[in-house]
Amino acid sequence: MDFTNLIPIAPSTRSEAIDNKWGNAISAGFVAVPNALIKYQGKLDISQNELTVLMNLLLHWWYKDKLPFPATKSIAERSGMEVRTVQRGLRTLKAKGLIEKVRYGDKFVYDLEGLRIQLEMYSESDPWNQRKKQFRDVVEKDTMLELT
Repeated sequence: MDFTNLIPIAPSTRSEAIDNKWGNAISAGFVAVPNALIKYQGKLDISQNELTVLMNLLLHWWYKDKLPFPATKSIAERSGMEVRTVQRGLRTLKAKGLIEKVRYGDKFVYDLEGLRIQLEMYSESDPWNQRKKQFRDVVEKDTMLELT
């Protein structure tokens, strides 16, 4: 198995790589998006409008326990979509089990646990993930041989 294109990157180096690639373009912030969301958008039956709505939810979700609560109107203004289109996107994402609208005190928040679970499922069988596991197995095997 050829692992020449698979180079593990340390977390601090990842941050530097992002800074080097995007420069000042990320000074207004950036969104952490699992590759599986883009790679499996079709299999998850996520439309372009729904993906735009999801990206806007992700824009506000940095900590697992602090769920996002962007206003529908804000998503519409940022994306150039009509408010009704955003509402429809939220409804269909909920119907697909990818998000849940939950009352939290005096506001509604969006729980993306359904999306996370679906993405984990696809990530487990993703060819890139499989190659990474094989790479780790080879490295661990070589390390074990060196220790004996």
